[in-house]
Amino acid sequence: MQNISDLVKKDDSSNDDNSKSAELSKKIDDIHVQSLEDETKAKAGKSEYINLIGFPISTRALGLLAEKTAQKIKAVPFFYDDGKVRIAALDPSDPEVQKASQKIAEGKHLDTNIYICSQHSLDHGLKLYDGVAKIIEMESGVSVTQEQVDKYKEAISDLDKLESVLLEANITDVVAVIMSGAMIAGTSDVHVEAEVDDIKVRYRIDGQLRDVAKLPPDMWKQMINRFKLIAGLKLKDDVPQDGRFTVTLDGRSFLLRIKIPSKVAKSWKQKQCI
Repeated sequence: MQNISDLVKKDDSSNDDNSKSAELSKKIDDIHVQSLEDETKAKAGKSEYINLIGFPISTRALGLLAEKTAQKIKAVPFFYDDGKVRIAALDPSDPEVQKASQKIAEGKHLDTNIYICSQHSLDHGLKLYDGVAKIIEMESGVSVTQEQVDKYKEAISDLDKLESVLLEANITDVVAVIMSGAMIAGTSDVHVEAEVDDIKVRYRIDGQLRDVAKLPPDMWKQMINRFKLIAGLKLKDDVPQDGRFTVTLDGRSFLLRIKIPSKVAKSWKQKQCI
């Protein structure tokens, strides 16, 4: 018959065996992980290598890319400071990763660089999103509804009446009318130019710029901010910015590019060309 001492000794022996087994399992896992890191480093090529394990990744860096997108393209921003952003990815040459990097760079005027990392390293980075407030990515764009088209149908079809409608419309409708009118007229470019006495709206039709409306200069700030907002640009920045947004008109979607130069020296004149 076993006494209590024998049972305690047996339990201690069992615990010791479990501890050794766990230690051995950890060593095997560590060797496997190190092997993965060595393989990743070996295939880095011209890309720089990063191991995210133990790297102090900030929530500010993670906030540059939505979790859903990070999971989809297998990439994680791991550094963001002093205008520089570093992104870890399984495949730095992946077009989707390159596109995401370019979007971050252009949208916030940052210097970006993509590093290669292992799957184990990436998984660690993705887990850190659990401590970050969820980011919802929205495609920049403005929808021109059929209701708006019907409301301003006469003005849109007759460019000579466009100015009077724009003067009475709210800022949201101003942008909608300008863009829908441009598409119906077959315009290749839209110029919105702020000058000393007024704001000129011009359409390029058949290669020629045509004045279609003159608006009061006090509308400029609201108009430029509206265009910046829908294109995902910085509202307060006075540096040149490029962006894009979509316009949906009568069920059809159009992708438009927007370019905002900085203010011209010795003048407050600023042009916005789409």
